[in-house]
Amino acid sequence: MAHTDFTVRTEHADKIARPVDDGGVFHGYFCRPEGTAFCRKQGDWSAASDMMTTVEDYAEFLVAVIDADGYGPAIASDRDHVQSDKGSERIVHCEDAPNLPCPAQQGYGLGFNVLKYDGVTVLEHGGADWAQLAVAYVYKPSRDGVIIFLNAPNRRALEAMPGMLALVDPASPFLAEYSRWLERAKVTEKIP
Repeated sequence: MAHTDFTVRTEHADKIARPVDDGGVFHGYFCRPEGTAFCRKQGDWSAASDMMTTVEDYAEFLVAVIDADGYGPAIASDRDHVQSDKGSERIVHCEDAPNLPCPAQQGYGLGFNVLKYDGVTVLEHGGADWAQLAVAYVYKPSRDGVIIFLNAPNRRALEAMPGMLALVDPASPFLAEYSRWLERAKVTEKIP
């Protein structure tokens, strides 16, 4: 993954999307405008955010995950196992989508959301920040997958995500989840 960084490397700023706020203002690379604005310095890192990558590198990562490249079958089995049920925060609400398959299990695995269907496992990871929204998932055993990286103020990205998922994977188990998040945001922000 030659184009992926977990640390702030300002020399790569010209290769990443410019984050802008709702007014179109660019506050700087590796900067956060909300609340007490700050910018990360060269060499800073965060395990929870600030990974910079390309779609190509992330696709390579997902292939390595599917192939258990770099780790053995025991960890791969653990990765695909639902370690913790998400309860009311589950991804698929079967009662809301009776025409779609309902997973037999769903919850947190090792680094991924895991959805277990009859003969199919879906591994998903995503992220959101003030100027980006991302989702990546892969179906096992078919190895089909989806990667969507949106560079937009979070609300605008959230408005775009359901439509994008519907275009690239109409049966996506994550489509209803992003639609619910959007509806919740509209209620919270009191926007029609």
